[in-house]
Amino acid sequence: MKPTHTHTRLQARTAIVGAGAILIAALLAAVVFSSTSGARTSGRSANSSDGLAVLQGHFALLRTRATMTPPPALANAVAKAPPSYGLDLADARHAAATNSWLVPGNGWLCIAANDREGLGIACTSSASAEAGELSLAERSQASGEEHIVGACPDSFATVTAIGAGSSHLSTSAVRESTYAMTVRDAVRMTAG
Repeated sequence: MKPTHTHTRLQARTAIVGAGAILIAALLAAVVFSSTSGARTSGRSANSSDGLAVLQGHFALLRTRATMTPPPALANAVAKAPPSYGLDLADARHAAATNSWLVPGNGWLCIAANDREGLGIACTSSASAEAGELSLAERSQASGEEHIVGACPDSFATVTAIGAGSSHLSTSAVRESTYAMTVRDAVRMTAG
C-alpha cells in the first residue's frame, strides 16, 4: 500500500477544534466530496449490484447481515456524496471492532467513523480499496498523533504504519474488514 492521494472530510475542517484536534487531509486514497446531493439510499441498478458483488467478494464485512441501522449522520453524509458514486445506505455495514461503517457504491467504497467533530467519511475507488488504500485520519494539534481508521480486503491480516527511514510505528490487526491505530508521523501504510 502506498499513499498516492490524500482525502478530505465531507466538510472542510481546517480550523483548530475544541480539544486541540485538527482534521487533516491525510493518508491514502480518497476523494473530495462535493456539496451535491442525490446519493442513493435504496434500490440499485444492475451496475451497482455488480459493483457490490465485487466488493462483497473482497470485504467480509460487506457479506454480513446488517446488525445496526445507519445513524442519521451517516445518512446525511451519503446524501452529500456525488450521485456518480452510487452509494447505497442499505448496504452499509457497521464494524464493531473499530466503530466504523463501510458504505459500498458503484465502483466506490467509503469508510465513516466518528471523531472529535462528529462523523467523518472518506471514499476511494473500488480498485484502491481492494488494494487496502482506504483510510480516514484525524490529527491532534496538541500531540501530533493521528488516529487512523481504515479498510482492508480479506487477503490482509494486519496493517503497519511506517515512519521516516522505514521505521515501524505500529501494527494493527484487520478485524471485520477494518483496522484502527494511533500513530505519529506515519509516512505510509503497508498491509500483510
